Amino acid sequence: MGIIIQIYSKRPRGTQNMTTPTPHFNTRAVPSHEKITKENFKEFAGIHILVAEDNLINQKVIKGLLAGTGIEITMADDGQDALDILKRKNDFSLILMDAHMPRVDGFEATRTIRKNAQYNHIPIVALSGDIAPDDVKKMKNAGMQEHLAKPLKISALYDVFYAYTQKVSQKNHVPPQELNIKNGLKICGNDEAFYKELLHDFRNMYKDSTHLLGKYLRAGQLKKADALLLDIVGLTANLGADSFHSIAQEIKAALKDTTEQSYLTLVEQYQLQLNHLLLEIKKYG
Repeated sequence: MGIIIQIYSKRPRGTQNMTTPTPHFNTRAVPSHEKITKENFKEFAGIHILVAEDNLINQKVIKGLLAGTGIEITMADDGQDALDILKRKNDFSLILMDAHMPRVDGFEATRTIRKNAQYNHIPIVALSGDIAPDDVKKMKNAGMQEHLAKPLKISALYDVFYAYTQKVSQKNHVPPQELNIKNGLKICGNDEAFYKELLHDFRNMYKDSTHLLGKYLRAGQLKKADALLLDIVGLTANLGADSFHSIAQEIKAALKDTTEQSYLTLVEQYQLQLNHLLLEIKKYG
């Protein structure tokens, strides 16, 4: 499976040979294996990865490759977006970092991340079409642990996941929290009865929204999909359903991509997070 690469920015001058101190990671030896398929990635279900990639086609390929595996993906459109995301949450098992991006490229973003000790638990893996030894060395000097060449090979991605992440026990795995009850109550004036009423209304109205959204998207009825998502974005903001709010916003923004239809690859993630949210609403009462 290939990835088309577009390079929008140049490497910053005078910084290419600087070595950034990197934390030590305990890796697992990758056993010999036969052909890797999408099914193999299900053994990493429960991990959360951050992907910094500016090319929409590349984003679509990665999301499509990992869809249905149980791996949670947060997508950043460039290095600055990745840094902003990390300020809000840092529970990532791995960062896939495109080397060449607009605004802030992968080199600068990685050096910035490596200056902050609170991110020392996150391995950073370079994504780049640059495969010459000197280029790979520059990426590692910037603080990246490994390099994945473009076009991306599924077996190489599997090996990186295996080496740098641990299998998450399905018995002990707890899905990330979908409902920020504290914020939801605050928006509702700390009226818990009213807040629960809104949660129940949301569950009844939107529990089957994945089917409706998918129907609109497959039929090219993007105006209807946009209207549905607009309602969900507004409601989830008021309910404190932060993660589901984010995926709804991401799909809504992706509706502009009518050529590549990247929004189609996000529906499965929408369903996964909706299931988690509905479960938390039920538990809350």
